[in-house]
Formats: sequence, C-alpha cells, structure tokens
Amino acid sequence: MLQVKYFIHFFVYLVLQFFVFERMNIEGYLPPPHVFVLFLVFSPLRLFRATYFISCFSFGILLDALVRPLGAHAFAAVFIAAMRGIWIELVKPNVSNEELQVLEIETQRFSWQMLFLIPLIFLYELCYYILADFALTLQTITKVVSGTVYTALFCVIFTILFYRKTGK
Repeated sequence: MLQVKYFIHFFVYLVLQFFVFERMNIEGYLPPPHVFVLFLVFSPLRLFRATYFISCFSFGILLDALVRPLGAHAFAAVFIAAMRGIWIELVKPNVSNEELQVLEIETQRFSWQMLFLIPLIFLYELCYYILADFALTLQTITKVVSGTVYTALFCVIFTILFYRKTGK
C-alpha cells in the first residue's frame, strides 16, 4: 500500500508542478514555487534508500524534460534526498534510531515540520538557481530568497491542508 500511495503522490506532484505551479511565475518578480519539494521531503523514511534516491532523481529528470534547464531539478532533488537524511539526524524529535526508521514526518508537530522543511526548501532553491543561472550573482541570490519564501508559503498551505494530523 505504501508503494501505491507513494507512486500516486509522485505523479500528482509532477502534474501539479508542471501544469499549475510553473505557470504561476511572475516574470521578473517571483519565480515559480517548487511545491513538489514536499514530495521529496515528506516521503516516508522507511522507504529503501536506493528507492528514495532513484525516485528523487526520476522526479527531477522528468521535471527537467518538461521545464528547462536540463539537469538543475535532477541535481537539486538528489541533493535534497542526501541532505534530508543528515538534516533529520540534526533536528529529529526525541526518538531512538529504531523509532526513527518508522517515524512519519506528517505525524509530527507543525512547528517541527516547518523546522524540518524550510531549510531544505532553501537548499533546494539555492542548488537549483545556481545551476539554472550558472552563476552566483545578486540576481541569483534574489531568486533564491524570493523562491524560498514563495515556495515555503505554498508548502505551509499544503502542509496545513494535507500533511497535518488533527490534534497536533
């Protein structure tokens, strides 16, 4: 059942990103929000590591095929996949390593979800825009900051609507 739900989320986020969120960019002011980062970050921790990395790479490469530039989404998605494991060790709730394997991110408090999510959004945006612009200029830094805020805003809304268990 986990694989079917994960597979459905994969395609729902891909379709939403391409048909809805890529069209929301306000040229010159705000880049499109990368809401699919929720899929990368909130994927179940109990997935096999190889499966998780392959799905993140596949998601990124499919998005790169639909939206230019080639390779930027794929690299940033795999980078987030790698950083998620490190980041969860730093901010994990008071659980043992065995309990961490079955931890579900969506069952955690909203404040912990944001502490976990927003730095990973920033890292995604940083990787993506540095690769997309192939430079680290003031314009790129502006895109990173505005993209992080814009994406985080939509991700907070999605988290409240779809990833919060009641009573938390």
